[in-house]
Amino acid sequence: RHQLLIDELERLSADKGLGWTLSPGFKDQYLRGAGELELVRSGLDDTMRGAYQSISNVWHSRNDVTDMRMAAYIVAIERVAASYRSKGL
Repeated sequence: RHQLLIDELERLSADKGLGWTLSPGFKDQYLRGAGELELVRSGLDDTMRGAYQSISNVWHSRNDVTDMRMAAYIVAIERVAASYRSKGL
């Protein structure tokens, strides 16, 4: 699928007479795709962004929450409670 995109970009460049091509290094890296480390880091980044967003929402929406630490505890307890409810406990 990625090779198809590279081929089409280079075909368009040739058809339009633009005279450019993708560098061999870019092609190799693009075709190889993400490695294990990149996938792990990307997943961690997504998880951390989601966690921060949840904590920030609680912190800014409740007057009784004085800091982000308290907001994090509230988010964690709400998630545990939701898990228990889903299991019927």
